[in-house]
Amino acid sequence: MSDFSVNAPKDAVDRKGIYIMMDTLIEATKRQDGTCSQEIYLDSGRLQGKLEIIGGISDYALCNRLVDLHSEDGFHKLVKGLGVSISAPEDPELKTVPVIWKHYGQVDRYGRGTAIRFEVPADGGEFIYMFDDVKWDEQDDVIGNLTFILQRPGQLAEVNVRLFVDDSLDIPSGDRDAKVDRESEAYKAMIRRSLISAGTDGRLRRAIDRAKTGEALTIAYIGGSITQGAGAKPINTHCYAYQSYQGITQRLGDPDRFTYVKAGAGGTSSEFGLMRYTKEICLFGERKPDIVFIEFAVNDYDDETRGRCFESLLCTALSADNHPAVILLFSVFANNENLQDRLIPIGTAYGVPMVSVKNAVVPQFAFPQNEGRVISKRQYFYDTFHPTNMGHTVMSDCLLNLFDTVLADASANGPSRSDACLAKRYDTIKDYPVYGPTFDGVKLVERAAAYPQGVTVEPGSFSVTDPELQCVERDLNVIPSPEFADNWKRPLGAGAEPFVLKLSARSVFLIFKDNGSATAGKAVVTVNGKEVFTADPRINGWTHCNVKLLAESKESTDYVITVAPAPGDEDKEFTILGFGYTE
Repeated sequence: MSDFSVNAPKDAVDRKGIYIMMDTLIEATKRQDGTCSQEIYLDSGRLQGKLEIIGGISDYALCNRLVDLHSEDGFHKLVKGLGVSISAPEDPELKTVPVIWKHYGQVDRYGRGTAIRFEVPADGGEFIYMFDDVKWDEQDDVIGNLTFILQRPGQLAEVNVRLFVDDSLDIPSGDRDAKVDRESEAYKAMIRRSLISAGTDGRLRRAIDRAKTGEALTIAYIGGSITQGAGAKPINTHCYAYQSYQGITQRLGDPDRFTYVKAGAGGTSSEFGLMRYTKEICLFGERKPDIVFIEFAVNDYDDETRGRCFESLLCTALSADNHPAVILLFSVFANNENLQDRLIPIGTAYGVPMVSVKNAVVPQFAFPQNEGRVISKRQYFYDTFHPTNMGHTVMSDCLLNLFDTVLADASANGPSRSDACLAKRYDTIKDYPVYGPTFDGVKLVERAAAYPQGVTVEPGSFSVTDPELQCVERDLNVIPSPEFADNWKRPLGAGAEPFVLKLSARSVFLIFKDNGSATAGKAVVTVNGKEVFTADPRINGWTHCNVKLLAESKESTDYVITVAPAPGDEDKEFTILGFGYTE
């Protein structure tokens, strides 16, 4: 691995460059090794997205050439160096910031690959690092990430990063966009477009009425990385969830009466959200949310149940005996896509409110500045997947527009319908599902001293607990905490004795850990003696949670589930995070 540390002067030469970060806020997160850093991931199409969104490169072929480490006319020929500027005017203690440009290795993803390290003064001047003398690692596979090492959790800085490119390339200028005017009529019209439906089940009206009479409400958010707050800086207070929570509570009375719950987990779908809902939102029945926001419209592309888990999650939330209001929020990717066409029929059938950020922002992206465009993609998106602070504010404003609409209706039309009507609506529609709330009321099996009645666990060689897990910032916390810490890990060299789960159920899900490490191995899963799935924790390339439906039947069935190392991976590790099942 190549690791360089240099001291280079500021360079005022006007070089040809493409911005991949422009006036971008970064925020330090404490890592398991004790350092505090912000990683900007550039693999899996992320750098191409930045070149398009931030850099304004519309030529997809050029974008792909600029990131290709293997072609003769790609990265090494076209990209000559980096220009990085960092400023922190509100934090005078921050003098310099170590920066690492990292390529991932072909075999050992994180252990090999070029790592170029340099120190950037935090004075706002552009630091130039040219690639002239870099000895590229022969194991380089893809451009991996750009890491900024800061001093403490939550520390903020503003960053600009340019790729200096060959003079032969025809690239756009790096002009900045006009400031977004949230008070303009054009902005307000954009926000109004987000409202698909204020709902017909009456639950939100009822929750608002209760709050206005002095009741204390719990407002909860569940979703993927956008709900976790990715792209928002600080992540805990500038995410759309907390911004909208503040706006809602200010509209409904004394904010101190309300409870805020945020449960977003990056890179996970409604299938995993269904596993988490009772655990993280409801605390296994100890907490009953009154208003619930569900945001998975950009995470469910890999949902193997094609809407059934999403509908099951909605039903699980709606079926609580306190009749909570549930709102569906449809966020959007930088390619202008989401899955709202699949999910809107569910929301319509159940009569719940629906808000589409796609409907708000996408129509105006195509217009030039001052000719109909309110906010540019560069202003809205932090990267290909996540919003900036301004993007999170737009999402919050879309949700608050829903509340303002319902409040106006309440003022005009008086009290809402009774709780009895609300319960009847849900019970009726459940008999006529859209895709099928097949997994409504899923239960969990995690490592425990005692398991649910009828559930037997024989851990075999999965003898230890894995502490290196996907971590997320919950509620108002800025320090991430682990997902599914009560797990079963098969450590290196532990033997091949299988994990065995016995239970009676209609359906069974495996929850396992993805892991980009070279020490991670595959596991073969059998159901009643038949091989049904080989779990490969290295496919996604990073540490996060994955879910797989293993078995499903109309009636409760006795199942014996085994998990064992795949042939050839007997000396590698694998972590079972838990199981979900329906009775």
